[in-house]
Amino acid sequence: MFEALDFQSLLSDVESFIKSEPLFEPWGNRDHLTKLGKPMNEIQWHSEPKLISSPFEQIELYFNWLQQVNDRRTRRIVAAYPTEYWVSLSQKDYDQLKDKEKYETIVEKAKALVFEEEKLPKEPTGFEFELIFSDDDPVKAYKKWIEDGSEKEREFALKYGTIYEETIYKVKKPTMAHDFYTFSRAKKYLNQDYKNKMNGYHNTSIVYVIPSKREYRRRSARVTELCVLFSELDYYKLDEYKNKTHDEMIELIYEELDKHHFPRPTEVIRTRGLHLVWKISPIPAYRVLEWEMLQKKIHSILGKFGSDSHTVTDKVRLLRLCGTIHKKTNQKIIGYSYTDDRYLFDELIEKFCKEEVEREKERRKNARKQYAKEKKKRLQLIQGNRTVKAERKTTYTEAQDISSLIYEKYLHDLFVLVDLRDGKLYGHREFLCFLTRYFTLIVTKGNHIKAIDEMKKMFDSLDIHGDYTWEEILTYTKSAETAYERFKKYRPDGYNYKNSTLVEKLKITKEEQKHMKILIDDQEKKERKSKRNARYYEEKQGEIKEKNKKRYHKKRQEQGKLSREEQKRLKIEKIKAFLAANPGATIREIAEKTGIPRSTVSRIMKENGTI
Repeated sequence: MFEALDFQSLLSDVESFIKSEPLFEPWGNRDHLTKLGKPMNEIQWHSEPKLISSPFEQIELYFNWLQQVNDRRTRRIVAAYPTEYWVSLSQKDYDQLKDKEKYETIVEKAKALVFEEEKLPKEPTGFEFELIFSDDDPVKAYKKWIEDGSEKEREFALKYGTIYEETIYKVKKPTMAHDFYTFSRAKKYLNQDYKNKMNGYHNTSIVYVIPSKREYRRRSARVTELCVLFSELDYYKLDEYKNKTHDEMIELIYEELDKHHFPRPTEVIRTRGLHLVWKISPIPAYRVLEWEMLQKKIHSILGKFGSDSHTVTDKVRLLRLCGTIHKKTNQKIIGYSYTDDRYLFDELIEKFCKEEVEREKERRKNARKQYAKEKKKRLQLIQGNRTVKAERKTTYTEAQDISSLIYEKYLHDLFVLVDLRDGKLYGHREFLCFLTRYFTLIVTKGNHIKAIDEMKKMFDSLDIHGDYTWEEILTYTKSAETAYERFKKYRPDGYNYKNSTLVEKLKITKEEQKHMKILIDDQEKKERKSKRNARYYEEKQGEIKEKNKKRYHKKRQEQGKLSREEQKRLKIEKIKAFLAANPGATIREIAEKTGIPRSTVSRIMKENGTI
């Protein structure tokens, strides 16, 4: 194949990449977090519910476990509040919105600047053409060249540009402003920042931030741990319950939960409706699929009370923050805590979502088999279903580059390996996804969408438990893109793995290698060659013997030697000639006079009917 790179250098590259990515900052050992909960029958309930009236009281209940993690530098608790900002829009959109009470709109006048190519001088101006026409927005161009520009830029703009007044249409749009707190900072400032604030919220999960780049975002991809289950019940929207009090609704909800043997919430937050919260032992974000199963289970039980189906699996959901004011009711948000303990997440999953977990495992098992089958068909299509002999020629119809067939075989083997191990490739999951993305880029000649799609198939084929979320895998494997670019420019600069290296890295056993096309060690390669040669000889035995016979006669002729048929013919002619001269000669006399052995003379005479 191509020149292979040392595998240790590859691992070094990958490790360097991981360390350079903010997503893979070490979170410290989190194993102890999953043990923070208690079994359901050991939960110690307060004799009287504890009032939650301030923001930090609520945050401390949910996120006090942050004090027990080894690395708290990049984890953040998120609080939020609604705000507004102005957005420019076209006159057509403005006309549609201006009469609607829901939207606040304004019309402003602003100076604008445009350059026209025909007005520019032919000689060099000292400004690049792309720079002059880089601003599509004339208002921004005016600010850039006239208000904020240097004296030389202003002079150029005034001389060659056209300044005019433009009408700007704006609409005020709502958004959420976010504050990111460490636990210690929340303890010190959260009440000060949010107590009695109108419409305050908190995020239900912990997210990571990148302080050095000032990147603070509440996004699903940035969740590090999930530590609560929740249900938002807008029962007041339902005719059946709209006139009931909080206490009456809580009693109905508890009856429904008890009927399904589901544990009661650890906290209940009283807003316009009710927010139910179950504190759980914190779990890493890559277990989000199981978390979603429990969320859906809660929704299936409490859906009749107005549980919001659209937010049930939102892992960065904002819920009401105690101590803040509900804008529509003008009432302060309060809550009650019924225990300081947390439920064991693993116990909840085992007890209430066992069937869902098994269904998901079965779905992944079927997906694995389907993907492996697809890869086999794909490989057969490219190879044209050739015989063993034809395969040895390594020729193919669809792929124009020999590497396409080779890497199709790699992809086939990776999916077959996952199927053989029933998706359980712990310690190799991210590497398998990386290989799938990289090899697919080579096969498709840089089709990035197809590469991610194939990698998603690989990710979904793996066992339900893993070390990374899909978002993390996307980031982890993006080095496959740069590796492919190097491969495309000069193949030896890409990751050109030795088969033996991949076999060793993925710990492919002798039994598993029997199902592989290319991921085999030297011993398996020799055994296959031996079996292939034996099978070939068995199938072509008659043809081989005939070829050997012809080759033997040809060699004798080249050496001037007679064939057996020719030797026999000469002996017959000699015997016939002697008998013609001596009709009554005996076999002994013929043998003595011709020099032919008596047994040969006797056999020839019998075959020719002479005696």
